[in-house]
Amino acid sequence: MLRAAIVLLAAAGAARADTVVGPEAFEALTEGRVMIYTHQGEPFGAEQYLPDRRVLWQRDSGGCLQGVWFGEGDDICFDYEDLPGVAVCWSVRRTAEGEVVALRHGSGEPFELTLGQERKQPLECREPTG
Repeated sequence: MLRAAIVLLAAAGAARADTVVGPEAFEALTEGRVMIYTHQGEPFGAEQYLPDRRVLWQRDSGGCLQGVWFGEGDDICFDYEDLPGVAVCWSVRRTAEGEVVALRHGSGEPFELTLGQERKQPLECREPTG
């Protein structure tokens, strides 16, 4: 009886654990969509996911950067036109509460973004101001 209870508790804990969102799951989640990201509850930016893993990133300023994303193991890495060849990689996971969270690692301090919502309209980019 005790053993059955331990197995049930372990299964319940596993069901509440975060799950990794690898490249295939990330592509299914994002392709053809515009996703809004937040940092600590505040708007941070939006990314439009285009065919062939191309992306368009827009900060709150309205200016956009073109780039591509690719999988590296379970990580999702982005390479943008402003720093070609310098990929920024993120560990993406779905929390037990259903939120999608991305943690940047490998360059500087860890930084976390949360997928806030999806937008239907494509991004409207302004030219960056100098």
